[in-house]
Amino acid sequence: MKKMLTLILVLFSTSAFADDNALRRVLNERWFECHEAIYNNNFMGEPLLEVGVDIPDTEHELRKKFFTVPDDAVEKFIIGKDGQAAYAVYREKILCAGKTMHGYCGSGGCTRDFVINYRIYELFGGAPVLVYADEAPVILVGRSGSNCNAHPNAAPCIQAFIWDPDAQTLNTMGGHERPVR
Repeated sequence: MKKMLTLILVLFSTSAFADDNALRRVLNERWFECHEAIYNNNFMGEPLLEVGVDIPDTEHELRKKFFTVPDDAVEKFIIGKDGQAAYAVYREKILCAGKTMHGYCGSGGCTRDFVINYRIYELFGGAPVLVYADEAPVILVGRSGSNCNAHPNAAPCIQAFIWDPDAQTLNTMGGHERPVR
């Protein structure tokens, strides 16, 4: 019995470790964008820093001074009946030198990263909403009409995503959603 409990704990800790590593990768990607913007003093075609701003020597101090990930920039969803977790990273809430790293928000929504285990999915649309259908968790994302073959492009459209525990991937109308990295 003790060996079985140890094995279960190891499996759960490995899954949590994979989530943590992928989540750290996503946040580091945003940091590297910010880091580049600081040294080029250019963020989306605009000056990022005022002239004469002190730039720390170490990366740790630079990150501490200019890069902010508020608590509401990462949201945890339970997407599987077995407790499978996913994390949504709201790029538009992450700040670089006080400016949002909005990740191309527009009338169709924003670019968001979904971290599930070691996989990262990039979805564009409105804020995700977790609902339940037949007791199964479903993530709904508002999209532009073109994603639903609706015209005009501004027509309402919602895409549903469910976790496929057998294939270990997100599933949506038309097949499995492929991770981007």
